[in-house]
Parts: sequence; structure tokens; C-alpha cells
Amino acid sequence: KNAIKRVGKQLRQAGWMSHLGPCDESGKKPAARVGVIWREGAVQVFHQRIKGETLRQASERGVVAKYTVDVGWEKAYTCYNVYGCSGGSSECRSITETLMTLCREEMQADVHNPTMVLGDFNARPNSLGPISTWSKEESWTDVGHRADWWGGQPDRWTCQSKPDAKPSRIDGLVVDLSLIHI
Repeated sequence: KNAIKRVGKQLRQAGWMSHLGPCDESGKKPAARVGVIWREGAVQVFHQRIKGETLRQASERGVVAKYTVDVGWEKAYTCYNVYGCSGGSSECRSITETLMTLCREEMQADVHNPTMVLGDFNARPNSLGPISTWSKEESWTDVGHRADWWGGQPDRWTCQSKPDAKPSRIDGLVVDLSLIHI
């Protein structure tokens, strides 16, 4: 906790703001928490209360958070930050897919801002059932998969946990296409 406070202080001194959720202590050892940092004065970020009971419980464990990002000029975006279950088992994958489904339910019951879901999914984004469905049926796109739209290389790796580990693409940014056209 002291390290988190120290880092928060360093961020503030450098002109950054932050919001961090609680640490997930439901596993064998505490896991990372989700959060957001932003440049003070550049945008405004508001932590939003999650309405759905099951997703709110996940938020209280620190594995999902919801934010509104106000960039000015009457433009705001909704952002869901998700920390998927690690381990690679079918049970872990199912937990991550459930989080995604719960996020989508929350979106449907909420203000309809352009929306993004990002985070450490612990799986290739398009390999998760809900994201694949959103892409095929609801005009969503996996930004990393479409990096060539911006001159980048599609499907580049995002994670290499150790120097000798094989790089993988288990982090993602999935957006409603209305975000791309802004």
C-alpha cells in the first residue's frame, strides 16, 4: 500500500491524475488492480458506479472498472477496464468471457456514449466469444487486430512476462466503431 501511495504522489507531482481500484485478493496471491491515469487538464476522467450487481461485485474485487472520459467539446466516452482471469484454463477463459458479457449488459442499460473495453484479457481479444460476437454483429473492432488502419502491424504481441517467455497478444482495446469515426 505504501508503494501505491508513493507512485500516486509521484504521478501527481509530474502532472498526472490516477484512479486505482482495489487489489483482487480472491486468488492464491493478490493480483493487479485495474485503473486509469491521465494528464491533468488534458481530459477529465470520472469513475462511474456500476449498476449491475454481479459486475459491481467484480468491480469491488478490482477486476473491472468503468469510467467516463470527457475530452471537452461535448464529447465523452465510456471506458470499461477489464482484468481477465489468468491461467489459460477453460474455467479462466469462461470467467473472462462472463466479465465481457456483464460489461455489455451494463452498456445496454446505460448512456450510449461511444464505448471502449480495454485491459489485460489474458486471451487474444478476438478469441473471446463475446468480443467475437460484438465484432461480427454489433460494429465493434479490435484495434490491435486492425492496426494496419493506422499504419501499424496487425496483431503485434502485447505481453512478454519474462525474457525467455514467448511474446503473446493477451491485452486488448476493443471499440465501438462510432469511436473510430470521431
